[in-house]
Amino acid sequence: MHHREGRSGRRGHPDHDQGQLTAGESVVLRRFGTWQVRAKRARVGRNPKTGAAAAIPARRVVRFLAGHPFKQAVAGAVPPGG
Repeated sequence: MHHREGRSGRRGHPDHDQGQLTAGESVVLRRFGTWQVRAKRARVGRNPKTGAAAAIPARRVVRFLAGHPFKQAVAGAVPPGG
């Protein structure tokens, strides 16, 4: 997404971001982080109580990667320019 779109109020709107993720695109908020869709393959898991095998189907999940300035802010450091 171009920075001009962000200034117009379209960026960061939940419906728009959800649409991008549904389409398989990443959502980037500068200085904060990136959300991206990742595909997980089908696998066999175990029921922890009984130990019985259970099939876990393939699925898509959302992954968040924190940006460096955000990580610094959480750690208590002052980010450059901030």
